[in-house]
Amino acid sequence: MPDAQAYADQLQQLAPPGRAFPRDRDSSFGRFCLGWGDEFGRADARGADLIEEAFPDTTDELLPDWERVAGLPDPAIPAPVTLGDRRAALIHRLTANGDPSPQSFIDLVAALGFAATITTHIPFAAGVGYAGKPLYSQQSIFWFEVNVTAPIGTTTPIVVLEHYVRLKAPAHTFPTFNYTLV
Repeated sequence: MPDAQAYADQLQQLAPPGRAFPRDRDSSFGRFCLGWGDEFGRADARGADLIEEAFPDTTDELLPDWERVAGLPDPAIPAPVTLGDRRAALIHRLTANGDPSPQSFIDLVAALGFAATITTHIPFAAGVGYAGKPLYSQQSIFWFEVNVTAPIGTTTPIVVLEHYVRLKAPAHTFPTFNYTLV
């Protein structure tokens, strides 16, 4: 990246030739160009900083904006304190697996210290052999049940579990929770 003197030299070279615009660095015109060179160097450095701020793993000044967009800090867990931890939380939030499969919810619940199964509901359709099964409407395809087996004395609060399942669930779905304490 050019420094202030490099910008000043460029400005002097752009001026028309003649005694009014001497090429000497110690002249009044040379010092005037150096003053502008400082400003051009500062603007160039800020432009380079902006490139660093455009990425979550190198952001510094724009970290609060990145966090706001990503919904951080997460209200369900204590906020990270160090800059590195905040960046790590941001990157995790932005790159977390968005897989809405039942197994991904089972894995999420397991990571929080619980065992779970997922029950999905299939709407009634004539001629498909539903004898003895509950009848569900067409809207039931958006509903799933998270059946949680929670050991007594689990350190993770149930409200945190529900928060993360709802956070991961697609917006058009409606999860409900059933708990069994063991």
